[in-house]
Amino acid sequence: YCWKDANNKVVSQNSQYTFVAKGDTTLTAYFTKRQRNISVNTVNGTLKVPSKAEIESTVTITPVPNEGCVYTADSISVNGEAITGNSFIMPDENVTLSAHFYVNEYYFALKNVLVKAKEINQSLYSSKTVSVLQTAIANAQNSLVNDVSQEESNARIEELQSAINNLIFIKGDC
Repeated sequence: YCWKDANNKVVSQNSQYTFVAKGDTTLTAYFTKRQRNISVNTVNGTLKVPSKAEIESTVTITPVPNEGCVYTADSISVNGEAITGNSFIMPDENVTLSAHFYVNEYYFALKNVLVKAKEINQSLYSSKTVSVLQTAIANAQNSLVNDVSQEESNARIEELQSAINNLIFIKGDC
């Protein structure tokens, strides 16, 4: 709060200002909008929001899942109350936001096989079989998204394992 006179001089910083008028007097009251704190309580992801918001303003929430995790649509709550969509009107109180993210086991199953396939020393195998492996690796990388389905994950794992099992060894130290 701030009160200023006609000369733009601050005469009070209290919410209420009492004075004795000695003739025509102009005072202007300046108010700052009140803000409240926003905190986030989630597992396997976070919610991107400002740390504070003005009362009665619209707060937009962006769910950000951790690697291999998936945001459950419409699972956001504000102080325990479920909301629809990804925004809410800031109340006149501090709020805690929560949301549900689940771990996608199919993502990690595919990632583990992909990592092993990429560790293979391709120079030890025939170019024809390495080409098949490289295609399988590229397909797996394209499918490696947080919400990969069981069917897609299994298909890429099978393709990788087949390519690995069919590699033809061409040279070594033996």
